[in-house]
Amino acid sequence: MTRESPTPDPRVRRSRRVVRGGGFLVLVLVGWELLARSGWVDPVFTGSPSGVGSALGTLVSDADFWAVHAYATATGFLAGWALAVGVGLPLGLFMGWYGPVRDLFEPLVMAFYSTPRIALVPLFVVWFGFGLEYKLVVVFLAAVFPVLLNTMAGVRAADQRLVRMSRSFGGSPAQVLRTVVLPGTLPYALTGVRQSIAHGLTGVVVGEVFSAGAGVGYLMNQAAQLFRTDTLFAVVVLLAATATVLNEAMLRLEARLLRWRPEELSAPRASSA
Repeated sequence: MTRESPTPDPRVRRSRRVVRGGGFLVLVLVGWELLARSGWVDPVFTGSPSGVGSALGTLVSDADFWAVHAYATATGFLAGWALAVGVGLPLGLFMGWYGPVRDLFEPLVMAFYSTPRIALVPLFVVWFGFGLEYKLVVVFLAAVFPVLLNTMAGVRAADQRLVRMSRSFGGSPAQVLRTVVLPGTLPYALTGVRQSIAHGLTGVVVGEVFSAGAGVGYLMNQAAQLFRTDTLFAVVVLLAATATVLNEAMLRLEARLLRWRPEELSAPRASSA
């Protein structure tokens, strides 16, 4: 009879993942650097880790980058993302709970969701110009659907046995929504909010690449036109780091808000958005 190996401690598993992933990343960077230095690839088009590191240091130490480009991107992202969350949460809640509201808004929501938002960017430029309003609209349309659709999915996935039991004890629709549906919807809604961060960052950068006078996307577009590949990669690294930090912050917020859930419950399946 074969003996089953004991399940490793979660901290040990995390350490192993970090070591394996970090080691593979180091190998990729070393190989990239060697290829660039040996002439097997042209650094003008591929850059090199050392060049990207130098460009990253230059960006981080440049006051104009933070005061102009990073500030423009951050304000556009935060304004559009806050509006997306403020609209997506209540609209998804009411569309999931009230059939007439769903019938009213669902065709319009599905039409905008099915339309490539990038195709609307030229129209937004005509309507809103190149300022904050333009970025707000682009980020809003990029970020609102994960919030709305996941929230609506959470409401529709409410345990109907609990809903019927609450109603049988005289609970009003508002009381059932508040005491039964909302707690079950919260994990879905938080997942949608977390997804909307990545969608919103993508939206603001794409919007700035297409048309903007300042911002991280504008800086990337300028670097690409001038073949400053190291600067382009450096901006990508900053964006990836920002997205990682924001995602980790949302995961910690989810853990705090969902401490009441039994640990054996699996995470909700997010709606595609």
